Amino acid sequence: MLTEAQIAALEKAKADKEAYREFESEYSGYCGAQDTFYVGTLKGVGRVCQQTVIDTYAKVAFAKFSCRLHSARTDRGPRLPE
Repeated sequence: MLTEAQIAALEKAKADKEAYREFESEYSGYCGAQDTFYVGTLKGVGRVCQQTVIDTYAKVAFAKFSCRLHSARTDRGPRLPE
């Protein structure tokens, strides 16, 4: 059984989480946060971008560097020869 002080502490902790827009992930892979940003230009390589994905349950991040910026709006997949 919880005491009144423990219940109050749990409710405060829940309110604090909501204030920072945190949430509970159900399992690993349930929700991921993604970001893509421009790193810079390297001589002989060109533009370099980094794509980062964070698993919100496991708090694990994966990063990929690429020489082209890929986004859902501009990437139309492979093109067929004309």
